[in-house]
Amino acid sequence: MCLAKYKKCEVYAPILLRVFAGIVFILAGWGKLSAGPEGFAQMISFLPMPLFWAWLVSLVEFIGGILLILGLFVRWAVIPLGITMLVAMIMMWSAQGFGAATAPFWGIAICKVLFWTGAGKYYNLEKKWFGKEV
Repeated sequence: MCLAKYKKCEVYAPILLRVFAGIVFILAGWGKLSAGPEGFAQMISFLPMPLFWAWLVSLVEFIGGILLILGLFVRWAVIPLGITMLVAMIMMWSAQGFGAATAPFWGIAICKVLFWTGAGKYYNLEKKWFGKEV
């Protein structure tokens, strides 16, 4: 089977990745915001200022997800998203083992790929508004 016909589709890979990841991050952030970050703060009560971190994580996930879907400041958005996923992975791994940490592990991988690729060639506001990736 010739893979040449799929070569023309590779420009859509970053778009699909950022839209699907954006949806997941929005849902995760909205879940924390709509339930009230106080509940999430109780889960991370071992940290200093847990309510501050709960709000920050919730907003990073929600706003970062929106930025990914829009294709706006993608390389900048995935940095705090990746850090959030790294902390979540470490916390889940230490508490329940690696099996529990697979979702944040994949979140880190997706953030890394999007940092390398950026918003992609098409369908992003960054290119439309600024003519280049910022």
